[in-house]
Amino acid sequence: MIPYCWAHVAFHTARLFPQRNRLGISIILLILTAAVVFVPFWILLRPSSSNYCNYDLFILCAISCAMSLIAAGFTLCFLFRDPVPDSVREVFQYFGFVCASFNLVAIVFVQFSPRCAETTPELYLYLNITSIFGLALTGVTSILAFFWIREKIHPGTVLDLRHQTGTCYEAYNACPCVWHV
Repeated sequence: MIPYCWAHVAFHTARLFPQRNRLGISIILLILTAAVVFVPFWILLRPSSSNYCNYDLFILCAISCAMSLIAAGFTLCFLFRDPVPDSVREVFQYFGFVCASFNLVAIVFVQFSPRCAETTPELYLYLNITSIFGLALTGVTSILAFFWIREKIHPGTVLDLRHQTGTCYEAYNACPCVWHV
């Protein structure tokens, strides 16, 4: 869930700046994206990560690397395409579902493999931290998804800027980057 949320945050962070002044923030976000991609690869290439473990955490880390690369592609697209095509947005939402599903699988694998902390300490710690953090992000995204779906089904009930009404109107005024329904 971390790769999905990172691309999402990068998109909204870049949109806080005027279109002509986004180059600087885009470069900073690309450097941070490189760090997000680098970490799982660094963990994967550690010598202890290939040690034996009852549960194959190595494959989970390899999948995490692949999802980080996909998220980096989405981030690149979101930073330099304006407007972003609807087809890319739709595929990105499916990517979010895949990330959430992967996170749930990672949580189960990590919880059933405490002995792997001895044989593959960096790999176990990385997957443990990212799965717990990913679970929190999944919860937040699920709460926001409820509002997004409700607005899609009943337009104007969650946020109607024209009439300044809706359940989330005050929250939108406080933090418009989160409430993009």
